[in-house]
Amino acid sequence: MEWDKTNLIEFLESNDQKQIIVEDTGGAVRLRGMLKHPGERDICGSILYEATLIPVIEGLEVSLTLHNDFLGIHILADSTHGNESSLSCAAEISYKKLAIYPG
Repeated sequence: MEWDKTNLIEFLESNDQKQIIVEDTGGAVRLRGMLKHPGERDICGSILYEATLIPVIEGLEVSLTLHNDFLGIHILADSTHGNESSLSCAAEISYKKLAIYPG
């Protein structure tokens, strides 16, 4: 299936609280986890559509943000020392290279 923002929103809303797999068909990214809380968010005055993916790795959280031409991914890992995250990285997957399905 070729994804765009509209049909990806429909997929996320119909798979809330279910396991899904998100991957870049080019092989750069593959994530599996429980999808939670898809919906619109007001972030600094801009309305964005986001969802959270909770992988089985404890302390890891993935934010999925839908843009017009790509899916933004932000991976954040809790730190065992203080308030600072021990891992924070971002990636983008163009909708042309996106594979997402129940997992």
